[in-house]
Amino acid sequence: MSVLNKVLVLTLGFDEKFAIRSLMRHSNDLSKTIIIMAEPVEERAQRALVTVKDFIERFIGSIEYEVITVDPSTPYDTISRLKKKLRENLALSYVISVSGGMRAMIVELVVAASLAKIPGELEIELENFKGIIKLPLKLLYMQPLSSEEYKVLKALIDMKIATAKDLLDSLHMPRSSFYRYLKELVTKDLIKEIRKGKTAFYEPTELAKVII
Repeated sequence: MSVLNKVLVLTLGFDEKFAIRSLMRHSNDLSKTIIIMAEPVEERAQRALVTVKDFIERFIGSIEYEVITVDPSTPYDTISRLKKKLRENLALSYVISVSGGMRAMIVELVVAASLAKIPGELEIELENFKGIIKLPLKLLYMQPLSSEEYKVLKALIDMKIATAKDLLDSLHMPRSSFYRYLKELVTKDLIKEIRKGKTAFYEPTELAKVII
C-alpha cells in the first residue's frame, strides 16, 4: 500500500491535459491536490477545471483537492497568499507542476515556493510531450556554500568519483574538518555515496553541477 505523502500543486489555464497527465504520474502517493487558477476565471478555464475535477473524482477519488483563484496583476498579494497556503503542509513533499496556466501566475507561484522553503520538486512538462523537467525546490532557496565546502565539492567534481581517502589526500585539510564538510554536502544532496562491496565511493549529484 502506498504512503500518501505528497501534495501536488497544479497551475491550470485553458487546457487541462497537462494537469491530468501530472495527476496520472503522481496519483499513487498523493495526499492532496491544490489547483491554482487566475481570476477572473474565464469560461474556457472553467471547462478545464470541470474536466480536472471529474478526472480526480472518477479515477483517483480518495484524495482531497482544493481550488485557489489568484489575481496575477497583484503579485505581492498573490505571492503572500500562496506562500501561506504552501506552508500549511510542510510535513509533506511537494510537486509544483507549472506546465499550464498564465505565465505571471506561474512566476508568482515559484517565488512563493522559494519563500516558503518547501521540500519537493518543480515539474515542467515540455510542450511537445517528449519530456519532463524536474528540479529540486531546494535549488530556489539553498544557502551559499562555505569556502571549504566549495573546495571539497569542486575537487570531487574534478575527480568525478573518489573514495573519502583519495578526496581528502587531494585537499590537504584536517581530517575531522573534511569529514564534517563531506557529511554536510551529502545532507545537502550535493554528493551521493555509492557502495561497491565494503568500499564507499562518492560522486557529485546533478544538483552539484549547478552550484559549482
